[in-house]
Amino acid sequence: VSRGEADGQDGYTWTVTFVGDSGDVDQIIAYSSLQGKDAAIQVTEAIKGNELGGTYTLSLDDETTIDIAYDADAGAIEATLLDSFSGIDNVEIAMKGATDPEGGRSYRITFMDQDIGDVPLLRAGASSLTGVGAVADVREVVKGSRARGDSIYVTFDMPTGCSVSEVPDSSSCGAAVLGGTIQADLNLAFIGQTQ
Repeated sequence: VSRGEADGQDGYTWTVTFVGDSGDVDQIIAYSSLQGKDAAIQVTEAIKGNELGGTYTLSLDDETTIDIAYDADAGAIEATLLDSFSGIDNVEIAMKGATDPEGGRSYRITFMDQDIGDVPLLRAGASSLTGVGAVADVREVVKGSRARGDSIYVTFDMPTGCSVSEVPDSSSCGAAVLGGTIQADLNLAFIGQTQ
């Protein structure tokens, strides 16, 4: 909050700036107890807060979804993908974390079809999103794979180390991964004997 110099009638201009990630806040409502001829308070929004809106699309190969609302829930996105992409019959979508103060969301989309293997990277169309700096970003977190014959391809997430600040206030990013264990099961539900 800052106050300007007094005008000729001892009136002031006050500037209120909302800092932090608060999106587009409601305009201030002023209540006046001023006295005197033509005494009034005027509230003006100088800079609108930022807030996400509009729609985006997702594309897989040459197929594109219908517009998806920026605030669509995971179930709506799942239904849209299943309706839009031929050959995709099983997909899991989970919202990652909370909605940010400007209305942004992150989702993890996992293609679960057993015979699909590594799905090409989705492409996002964000030209219909509104808000300053509005983007839709797609990243591959886990490479897809498919078991064939007597072999299996194994993929896994590597620790992100210091790249995502998972080791706060440390001069070390942790020790290298030197080994691991893989368990296999003939049962798709992974409830049998491990080998």
